Amino acid sequence: MRVLLLAGPVPFRRHGVPGVIAANIVSGALMASLRDREYAMGLQIMFDPSRKDERLRPEEEEELRYWETQGITVLPPIFLSSIAPAGVPSRFRTARLFDPDTARRFFYPAVQLQPLLRERIREAGAERLLTIWNTDALAATRGLGVPTVAYHGDLGFQPGLLQLKDWRLFSGRRPRLQDAAIHRLRFMARRACELKLLKEVEVLAHITACNAAHYAAEGHPRSVYVGNTWVEPAAMPPRPTADPARPFTIIGHMGALNRTASTYGLAFLLREFLPALEHELGDHPFTVQVIGGEEPMPSLRPLMRHPRVVHRGFVPDLDSEIVGADCVCLFNNAGPLLAAFTRHLVTWSLGGCLAVHDRSKLALPEVEPGVNVIGGADGPSIARHVAEVLRNPARQKSIRTGGMTTFHSHFTPSIIAGKLSPLLESAAL
Repeated sequence: MRVLLLAGPVPFRRHGVPGVIAANIVSGALMASLRDREYAMGLQIMFDPSRKDERLRPEEEEELRYWETQGITVLPPIFLSSIAPAGVPSRFRTARLFDPDTARRFFYPAVQLQPLLRERIREAGAERLLTIWNTDALAATRGLGVPTVAYHGDLGFQPGLLQLKDWRLFSGRRPRLQDAAIHRLRFMARRACELKLLKEVEVLAHITACNAAHYAAEGHPRSVYVGNTWVEPAAMPPRPTADPARPFTIIGHMGALNRTASTYGLAFLLREFLPALEHELGDHPFTVQVIGGEEPMPSLRPLMRHPRVVHRGFVPDLDSEIVGADCVCLFNNAGPLLAAFTRHLVTWSLGGCLAVHDRSKLALPEVEPGVNVIGGADGPSIARHVAEVLRNPARQKSIRTGGMTTFHSHFTPSIIAGKLSPLLESAAL
């Protein structure tokens, strides 16, 4: 079967390259695993509209040449930044966005590329389409007569609504009543538009369990949870021996500091977890490393100046940081925005000792507190469990081993490709 994969960024084999994010790695890993299952793979890149540079970088060209040597049919990339939204409404015409056709042209300008995509699909001889975290590609290929499986990530409309609701955390400025009403209308229109678009897709294969349930409840006949994926480490960095007598190194956050989920996670880390951990550990020295580019929201910057917090910024070798840490915290799911963040899998794949909020299990049902993560329902309970594990090398080793076992049992690229394969085979118009 010939499958055309529609990816947002260039698929990469390995991370650690500046500018390479989870979507690069996940796209490359799944494409390679499906090729290994004897699918004839084609690749159409549709760069996100936020990318303004319409030239391939040298490292991207190198990766595409590699994929061609592996038998992948690589089609010319499409840059969406040059496509303006159709019919941008004025503030007084926002209600027009509740018209389905107007909304789709506005929120997904890529629909203008349907004639080009029809030709690319014909050129690739595609019998199935597989999109990777790419609603633009879904909009551009609806109605072209090829069954589609969407490997789907987040709810695109949700961050904007949450930022509007929690304005004290995100901007610190109360929006004017009229502006807030207009923004809310637009986000609700986008929600309706996204729901209608995804209902038209033959199969939704979700990386987040609660999102699969959300779309199933909205009436999609084939909205299923398959899970996220990540590459297995090429080599395991050396791990220091656990020693409860030395200062503890804790990774408190990984990822861009200005994103919606990151903001909720940092707020939980700094306001709830860190004070409780200081109480639990007493005079024992420890640092909380905050890893990630960009700046946090203004409301959180004073808390970042805590003497135990070290703002590392971007680090070139994240694997070594995770392996060297006594504990890795990922609290993004402590807020209302739930997702199966790839950082869970990165940490598990490296045998990191992962601490999460209990709400993570709603997004990632494989989470088992006490087995593969340190868990808790609030800052004090998580801090208490983290302190207990840090003082007990045997328990720390057990959590690390449990995480690695979970990764290898549920989330390797070959396992997820094996779940996608029957969905591709059975997808029908």
